[in-house]
Formats: sequence, structure tokens, C-alpha cells
Amino acid sequence: MILTRRILIQMAIFALIATTALAVMLFGYMRVQDMAGVGQYTVKLELPETGGLYPRSNVTYRGAQVGIVDSVNLTDTGVQAVLSLNSNVKIPADLKAEVHSVSSVGEQFVQLVPRSGEGPSLKDGDVIPADRATVPTDINKVLTDTTRGLQAIPQDNLKTVVDEAYTAVGGLGPELRRLVNGSTTLAIDARKNLDPLTTLREREYAYFCSDRFVEALKAHDLTLN
Repeated sequence: MILTRRILIQMAIFALIATTALAVMLFGYMRVQDMAGVGQYTVKLELPETGGLYPRSNVTYRGAQVGIVDSVNLTDTGVQAVLSLNSNVKIPADLKAEVHSVSSVGEQFVQLVPRSGEGPSLKDGDVIPADRATVPTDINKVLTDTTRGLQAIPQDNLKTVVDEAYTAVGGLGPELRRLVNGSTTLAIDARKNLDPLTTLREREYAYFCSDRFVEALKAHDLTLN
């Protein structure tokens, strides 16, 4: 069989497209570079329980993915999750680790929340202790406790509670929606400005504990108890 120039060009184009698709799948979707540890460092997270966390769960910092959960293992005191983090992202070592769910029935992920924007960064081999980690409440326990609580309320009293609640908030849908939206916006803005707020709080604390503040109180004839 003689391969013409046209056939060779078509085969080369097909090979190029196939190679590109394979590279996207391996490095973009499967993230084999994370599996191989290329450009990654590991941090151990101590947890009282898994909280639904599992290997390959995402790890986020300031809302952006910065790594994955490499493994989740049982220990004598609880659970230890090994986090594989991107080495090109500097994350403060003074932080909290929170296990969250995308939704009430969604997949779990680890959210790293800095407690201060200063100090050293996380490095390979660091351990986040259990007292700086939180896990969500088991949804099955919440449903069970809610069912028990409702069953403990007499049906007539429960009907009264529902009727009174409807009377109290009936017709306030738009106002409640504005309240929720405003609270959400406030929380988002606070998270975006976490570092400046933390710095401001630390400076205020340092000022109120300083001799200069005491002298200012004395200058205004205030008495310290």
C-alpha cells in the first residue's frame, strides 16, 4: 500500500489531536502530576473523624483549589489525612482546616482558612493538629435528632408552633431574602479582606494592652478597675 502525501498529513493531524486529547485527560482531568508528586509537598491533617472525607477530595485556600487529599488513614486517636499541596502556592502555617460539603449531600473538601497573614508558610512534613481542624456534623445524626425532637412535641402544640410561625413571618419573603443576601455579601467581603481585618484586630489588641493606652486613660481622668 502506497501512502500518499495527503494520507500522511491526515495521519499526522490525527496523531497530533489524539496526543493533545490524551495530555489534557492525563494532566488536566486525572492530574497525574499530583499522583506523581511533581511540584507538590505533603502536609498531614489530624481529624477526630473522617467527616465524609475521602482520597482525591479537593483542598482549597481562599476559594481556589491548591491540592488534593492523597490518603485518609485511621490512627489511635482518630483519622489522619495526607494533603498533597501545590508548591507554587504559599500558605500560612498559622491556619485552620475545615472539612466542608459542597451541598447537604455533596462531596466533601478541605478548606484551609488562615488565622493570620503573617509568619512562616506551610512546608513539607508539617502537621495540622486536631485542635485546629473541624468536621461537619453527620447528616444522619442531625436527621435522627430532629425526628426525635419532633416526636417529643405533642401534635397539637406542634400545630400551634407552625401556625404562629406562619403568622410571624408570613408575607416577609422579600425582606428575609434581602436580609440573607446582605448577610451573605457581608460574609464574602469579610473573607476577601481577612488579612487586613486580622492585622487591624492585632493592632487594636496591641494598642489596648500598651502603656500608651493607659497613659491616655489617665490623661482623661479615667479610673482603671
